[in-house]
Amino acid sequence: MKKLLHMFNNCRLRTKLLISYICLVVILLCFWGGSAYTQINRQLAGNARADFRNTFSFACLLLENKIARAQRTLTLMAEDSSVWETFSTIYLSQFQQAQSLLERFDPLLANVNQQNEYFSEVRIYTYFGLKGTRYYIRDAAAVTGAEAEYLNCGSEPRWWFDGENLTVSVKSVNADQPQSAATVTFFVDRDIFFEDCLRNQDLDYRFQVIGEDGQELFCRESIADPQAWHQNDSQILREEAVLPTGWKVVLEVNTHPMMVPATATLYTTLMAIVIALLLIVPLMLVLSYSFSKRVRVLKEQVAEIAPRKYEVEISSADKDEIGEITNAVGEMVRDTRQRILQSYQETIARRDAQIQALQAQINPHFLYNTLSNLNWRAIAKEDLETSDLLNALSRFYRLSLNNGRIISTIAQELEHVQLYMRIQCGIHGTALAQESYEVDEDLLDYDMPSIILQPLVENAVEHGIGAVGFENGRLKISVSQEQGNIVIRVCDNGPGMSPEAAAAVLDEAAEAPGYGLRNVYRRLHLFFDNQCSMRFEETPGGGSTVVLEIPPYVQPE
Repeated sequence: MKKLLHMFNNCRLRTKLLISYICLVVILLCFWGGSAYTQINRQLAGNARADFRNTFSFACLLLENKIARAQRTLTLMAEDSSVWETFSTIYLSQFQQAQSLLERFDPLLANVNQQNEYFSEVRIYTYFGLKGTRYYIRDAAAVTGAEAEYLNCGSEPRWWFDGENLTVSVKSVNADQPQSAATVTFFVDRDIFFEDCLRNQDLDYRFQVIGEDGQELFCRESIADPQAWHQNDSQILREEAVLPTGWKVVLEVNTHPMMVPATATLYTTLMAIVIALLLIVPLMLVLSYSFSKRVRVLKEQVAEIAPRKYEVEISSADKDEIGEITNAVGEMVRDTRQRILQSYQETIARRDAQIQALQAQINPHFLYNTLSNLNWRAIAKEDLETSDLLNALSRFYRLSLNNGRIISTIAQELEHVQLYMRIQCGIHGTALAQESYEVDEDLLDYDMPSIILQPLVENAVEHGIGAVGFENGRLKISVSQEQGNIVIRVCDNGPGMSPEAAAAVLDEAAEAPGYGLRNVYRRLHLFFDNQCSMRFEETPGGGSTVVLEIPPYVQPE
């Protein structure tokens, strides 16, 4: 299988298309043949079931009618006055007995036999004078064995089967002389009684009538090949019903000969495949050639891209998939060419930036050296206040530059803010009325982008505290952990901020004041992938509070 797959993968596109078309045609025709075979056999099976049920229903109905007719005939005979008068009369002579039978009973018996051809014999069992006068009139007291069972019937007909004889019995009772009752029993010819219940069948079948005790009353079957009958159990239809007499009627029919053979369907399908291929293969060749030609042209154009340094133009006016692929390749070539140009320009710009960065490295050293010289001059003049301010300014710039790193810790950010406030106090010549820090010490080592808190504090000093006077200003910074996030609050006692002004500060497209806050907001969202927030709240007692909520972050080592 792997070798075949490998060979197929190495075939030319035209050959692959041709093989695919042929496989598609073969699969479709095989599917059509299988579907037709299944559908035809399903329909034939449905018709066979319908005919089978109709045949079975007809057989049961005909048998029920025969049973009812036999019972009705027997009941009418038993209830006929001539019958019970014949057997209840006390005769004075044999001639009188013979005359009574001849005039009363024989005509009735002849009529019954004429109308019921399946009655093969009649027997009458009595305890009185007529017993033994005819061969079928027997002494009820003398019968034994299975024949004695006939005497156990009542006024309703009852059927008997002793393994050989099928009989139906009923008592003929004189209401005035119940002691003179006679039992009338008819022997039924099973072949005549059951034979014509089932119509002629063209298929193999088995028709059975089974008594209440499980004995087979009748069986007729026509099975040409018993072995094939048992091999096709799945195609044998079976129905059974119970008649009012308690008999079970069973009919089995083998529908296999009606079904369309699989070999015939196979030959038809193969013939259809051959004819279809003869008609379709030329069209397949034309289509595969047309398709593969366009792909070959695209391949040749793609092969020219690298040698011509992406200066080749590839496009197609076709709207199908190959045309879309061709245009997509052309767009990719143009985009790659543009990116190469852009990369070249960025390389030049990066080189210029590196030169500028090397030049700019001189400026911090110059600034540190200048601040250090000024500090020593202040110490020489014993101006400790100026020296302290210069030290704070030097430390402030060192933290701001952070050796070129963009990440610092919460502790470094707080130190940066404290240095900034020392510088502001030195500039204003006075301290704030209140400057407090409430910090959870467990959070000091967490990382965050550098220079985040200083712009917030600067905004509080410039726009909040500056409005009430530096000497009256109150600044509070808190760092805590709430619901798994780190929450930083910067509170001032300034005039506060309206909701519109707060919204404008966070709107990157706005041109309102607050560039420093917008810069902080944008950098936080870039650093924490939008999993942070900044909002403004009113400070209790007046002023405003900037609230930062960021997830805990520890820089990997």
